[in-house]
Amino acid sequence: MKVLFAFLLRVRDEQIMEQQLSLFDTSAVIKARPYEVNLVEVAQKISERFWASRKLHANQVRTWMHTAFGGSDAEGSWSWKDVYEAQEAAFVLLCAKLGKTFLQGSTADVLNKLAVLKNLGLTQTKRSEESIALQQFSTPFELGYLAIKCAQIEPTDVVLEPSAGTGILARLAEVQGATVVLNELSKHRTAILRKLFPGRTVYSFNAEQINDYLPGGLCPTVVVMNPPFSASPNIDRRNSFALSNHVRSAFQRLAPGGRLVLISAHWFYPGRKEWQEAFRGLTDVRVCLTAWVDGRAYAKHGTSMETRLTVVDKIVSPEEVKPTHFNLEQKLAAVRIEGKATQVRSFNAHEVERLLASLPARAVQEPPPVKPHQGSKVTKRQKAKDRRNKQTPLKEDRLQQSLTESLPLWTGISALQSEKDRTPTEFTQRPVPVTYDLREAEEEAKPLGETLYEVYQPQRIAIHGALPHPTTLCESAALSSVKPPAVSYQPTLPPSVVEKGLLSEVQLESVIYAGEAHSHLLRGFYLVSETFDKVEVTSSENPDAVLFRRGWFLGDGTGTGKGRQVAGVILDNWNNGRTKALWISKSDKLIEDARRDWIALGGKDTDILSLSRYKLGEEIVLSQGILFTTYATLRGSKPGKNPDCSNS
Repeated sequence: MKVLFAFLLRVRDEQIMEQQLSLFDTSAVIKARPYEVNLVEVAQKISERFWASRKLHANQVRTWMHTAFGGSDAEGSWSWKDVYEAQEAAFVLLCAKLGKTFLQGSTADVLNKLAVLKNLGLTQTKRSEESIALQQFSTPFELGYLAIKCAQIEPTDVVLEPSAGTGILARLAEVQGATVVLNELSKHRTAILRKLFPGRTVYSFNAEQINDYLPGGLCPTVVVMNPPFSASPNIDRRNSFALSNHVRSAFQRLAPGGRLVLISAHWFYPGRKEWQEAFRGLTDVRVCLTAWVDGRAYAKHGTSMETRLTVVDKIVSPEEVKPTHFNLEQKLAAVRIEGKATQVRSFNAHEVERLLASLPARAVQEPPPVKPHQGSKVTKRQKAKDRRNKQTPLKEDRLQQSLTESLPLWTGISALQSEKDRTPTEFTQRPVPVTYDLREAEEEAKPLGETLYEVYQPQRIAIHGALPHPTTLCESAALSSVKPPAVSYQPTLPPSVVEKGLLSEVQLESVIYAGEAHSHLLRGFYLVSETFDKVEVTSSENPDAVLFRRGWFLGDGTGTGKGRQVAGVILDNWNNGRTKALWISKSDKLIEDARRDWIALGGKDTDILSLSRYKLGEEIVLSQGILFTTYATLRGSKPGKNPDCSNS
C-alpha cells in the first residue's frame, strides 16, 4: 500500500508540473501576441541586415517568421505576403534610424543607394486576396524618393498620404522634417503603421472619400499618394474611375497653394476622361509636370506595369500652362553588393536632375493654422463635455443652425458644410444651392368651397427656375386651407435637376421641407444601448446623452413621384457629405425603380446595393452608397436566434 500511495503521489506531482509548464508555453504566448508586434519584430531583424548591406535569403526569413509567429506558413501562422510587408517595414525602420543623412548626397548617389537596398530584398512573387482586391502595390524606394523630391517639402509642411500602405512615402517625407498624417484602409496595414509611427495620426478610411472623413481642422499643405488604379472596396469588378475619386478627394482636402504629387497608372494624364472627372469644375489646378515611368521600376514587386508621376499645384494660373513631359526609364548601374560587382536597374540620375530642375517653386503659403492631433486619447466623458460646450440653445438651433457636431457618428447626419468644403459627387455638374422666394402666409384661412378637392401647388415657396409638375396634382379642400410653415433650408443639387425639370417644383418642395426638418433636432436627451435597440430619456448632464434629429413624413399619393422625391432627398445629403443612406421599400423587386430614379438625377446604378447580397449578421463595411432593403428583410432573424427577435 505504501508503494502504491507513493506512486500516486508522484503521478500527481508530474501532472501539476505539466500544468505549471503549460502556463509558460512560449508558442502559446507568441500566438497570442498581436499580428503587428510579430511582424515588426521580423522587420527589425531585416532592417539590421539591410544596414549591414547583406542580401536577404528566403530560408533565413522563414526561420525568423516561424519564431516570431509561433508556427510555419504551412500551418497558416503567416504568409509570404506578410514577409513582403515586413521587408517594406524594415525600410521604414531603417529610414527612421538614419534620419535625414539617409537621403543626403548627390542624386546619383542616393538613387544607387536605394537601388542597392531594393535588390537586397526578396522579389515579391505571391499575392493575398486582400492585396489583389485593394491593388496593394507599394511604392518602389527610388520612385518614392523622386516623389518626395518633387514635393519640395519644408519642415513647416503637413504631409498627407491617403493610401499609406506600409508608410514608405510618409517616412521619406518625415525624414525631410515634415509632420505626416497617414490613412490606410487595410486593417492589417493600419496596425503596422501605428507600430511604425508611434504618436502619429493614422486613420483607416476609404481614401476615395478622404476629404469627407478627415477632421475639419486638418489641412495638409502637401499630398503624396500612390492610390489603387482601378479598385474600390466592396466592388467586385474593375472601377475605371476609382483613381479619379482618390485624386479628386485628396486634391479638395489640399490647402490652397499646396502641392499634390501623384503616382498613378500611365494612362492617367491631362486630356483623358478619367483626368477630367478628377478635376471637373475645379479652377485652381496647375499641372507642373507629368512623367512616364518604366514598368521595370516595379520588377521587385512582381509586376512590370507602367506608371506615371504627376505634380499638380493648387493655384489659379493666369493663363493655361502646358505641363512638361518626361520619360523615366530604368537603366543598368554598376554597384557592389556584399563585395561583388553587380548591375542593378535604377533611374538615370541626369534625367532625374533635369526633371527636378524643370519644376516651378511652390507657392508661398501661410503656416498651417492647425497641426494634426498627435495621437492622444480622448475619454468618453471628455468627448461628452466637449460636445456640450459646442451646443447652442435649442431655440437658437431651430432658427439658425444644427447641433450636428454634438451628435455621435451613427446618427448619419454630419455638420452642414460651406460650399467650398462640400463633398465631390459623381455627378456631371457642380452642385449649387437651390434658391427660392418665401411667400407670406395669408392671415386668414381660405374658406372652404363647394368642391372637395383643390389643384395642388406650392403655397409658401416659389423656386427659381423650377418647372411645374408634368401632371395635375390635387389635395383635399380641408388640407389646402392649412398653410405650411416657413422654411429657410436650401438643398444642394446639380443645376440640371432644376433647369431640366428632373425634379418638378412640387418634388423640389418636398426636398426643401425634408432638409428643413433634418437640419434641426428634437427636444430632450436620450441614452442609446450598445445594441441600438433600447432608448431611454436622460438629462443633458449625462456624458453619454445624445440628441436625435427631426424626421419628415412623405404622404403624397400616386402620380407625385415619391421614388424621385426620395432620390432627391438622398442626393441633397450626398452633395453635403452624407454619402450613406438606407432605402426601405415594400418589395425587393422595386430596387430597379429606385435605381431608375437615382440614375435619372445623375447617379450611378452601382451606388445602390441590395441588403440581400449580405448574409444575416454579416458586417456591412460600405464607405458610401445606398443600401436597399425591405420591411420583410428587417423582420428577419439570425439563424439560431429567437424568431421573435428582430434583426434590424
